[in-house]
Amino acid sequence: MTAPDAVLVCRGDRCSTDIGNIGDASSLIPVEAELLAIVFEDSGWARLRACGALARVGTKKSLPALEAIANSTDYTGALDISGVAMRAVVAIERRELPAVPPVPTQTRPRATLSGHEGHVWEFAFSPDGTLLASASNDRTVRVWDVKSGKLAAAFRGHSRQMKNVAFVNNGTVAAGGWGGDDAVRLWDTKTGEVVSVLTVGCRGLGSLAVSRDGTLVAASWLNEKGSAAGVVRLFDRSSAKHVADLAGTTGVLAFRPDGKMVATSDGADVQLWDVAGWTRTAALKGHTEAVFAASFSPDGHTLATGGDWTTRVWDTATGKAKFAVRGTSRVRSVAFSPDGRLVAVGESEDPVRVLDGASGRVTMEYAGRGWVAFSPDGKVLATGAKGSDDILLWDAAADER
Repeated sequence: MTAPDAVLVCRGDRCSTDIGNIGDASSLIPVEAELLAIVFEDSGWARLRACGALARVGTKKSLPALEAIANSTDYTGALDISGVAMRAVVAIERRELPAVPPVPTQTRPRATLSGHEGHVWEFAFSPDGTLLASASNDRTVRVWDVKSGKLAAAFRGHSRQMKNVAFVNNGTVAAGGWGGDDAVRLWDTKTGEVVSVLTVGCRGLGSLAVSRDGTLVAASWLNEKGSAAGVVRLFDRSSAKHVADLAGTTGVLAFRPDGKMVATSDGADVQLWDVAGWTRTAALKGHTEAVFAASFSPDGHTLATGGDWTTRVWDTATGKAKFAVRGTSRVRSVAFSPDGRLVAVGESEDPVRVLDGASGRVTMEYAGRGWVAFSPDGKVLATGAKGSDDILLWDAAADER
């Protein structure tokens, strides 16, 4: 066995060449693109990041499964290694790889929206781009003036934490939350009054989506025990009537811009549905763990999905993946830019990455995390903030557009 060029011990998303100083932050170095990193988390799960050519892997105790995975160049996922090893020693055999140009990074947002007193799950721009609505664990939905960065309104009335939010039109916001509240409420952004209540009939919502024309509202719902029940419930917005259920779905929701297709997820599989007959037309398979995010391109020909530390971009006509990009933590949100050229990816940890929508190449990074959303004109990118409940607004004009 040839001696490796480097031996790394990994913790979090960084590694050290000094096994004795893994607890010393100064000894940590970034994981490079051509390295395989096995990342141990507090839960006892190892996250595998496979980038480029892989070599050989060992731990304090033998794990044949790791050896098998080390021989693959197309793996990402997790292994239950509880009680096996507290650290992983990764033997890296470096290969000749083409140089990767440095990625521009933005660290100074154009505005910071502060006021929530709990984790912010989602936010959405109004169709005209003048407002941004956000949903938080502090049980409020807040509406912000994008130009000034000031709070325009705050809605209360839901009994539990708020998780989901979407604009129906420029003057109406739909919002729902966790267990204990069985309704999606539609709020008038100017008066603060509830204009409609859509009774979902469950303890809480998993996801919420509104068709671009505002006629349909979709919500994935949870059963009485708070676990996914596997149903997406759809409503006619104007009449507040329940019009259909999509069975066998538990996760994300996204309407195609023309409103004729909706994407849902069932664990690691993504499902495409024809709205006219509420029939399933395709199942997109490739993710290895639950899918948390989905976004259609403006022309509807492409779908971006996120989960299991990867972002995958699909051709909706063929159901085949165009490309997949590995991240450094679990993908929480994806969003196409209005011109369809870029895909923003928000993960559970920073940074937010912006990908070229055709190739998957990273064009820009932002010092944000979590949920992401482009303004309708594409000039502003909203992201979550690391270590706070703020929302960050970034100048997206600096991207390679």
